[in-house]
Amino acid sequence: MTRKDYIAIAASIRAQRGMLRYSSATQMLNMRLDALAEDLSKYFAEDTPLFDRMKFLKAAGAIS
Repeated sequence: MTRKDYIAIAASIRAQRGMLRYSSATQMLNMRLDALAEDLSKYFAEDTPLFDRMKFLKAAGAIS
């Protein structure tokens, strides 16, 4: 995968957060998106040694 792919995936996860309307399920859905971003970041880091997990997680909105 390329940097462009990682950026697109993180942007997609962040966009899904933006589509959520506040409801009782919003917090749970955000937690699931956080878990997805975390799982993907681990996989990407194993695949590409120079991959920056923290940068990806920030771009995906999983961390501030």
